[in-house]
Amino acid sequence: MKLPSVYANRIDKPIKNNEEVFHQERGAKVAKKDPKDLKKYFDRNGYANKLVVKLKTENGEKVEKLILYKDTYVITINNERIPLSSILDYEVKEN
Repeated sequence: MKLPSVYANRIDKPIKNNEEVFHQERGAKVAKKDPKDLKKYFDRNGYANKLVVKLKTENGEKVEKLILYKDTYVITINNERIPLSSILDYEVKEN
């Protein structure tokens, strides 16, 4: 018994469908953000309007609302002072 032929379009152009695929090997280190880059979210006086940030510190992860940025630390809305040296990574959340 003869099988029917399959209709397929001819490919006349190069295929670039893998250009936006991300591949990471296990154990590879991901570049961490520098805590000093948080300064771009604050005005020139160092104030922000309740900037919601997920911080990864030496003590664990927590979500904080930052209101003040100084050269060596940030202050949360609960008046907690967090040194920039203890911040390992951060992610700015949208309000």
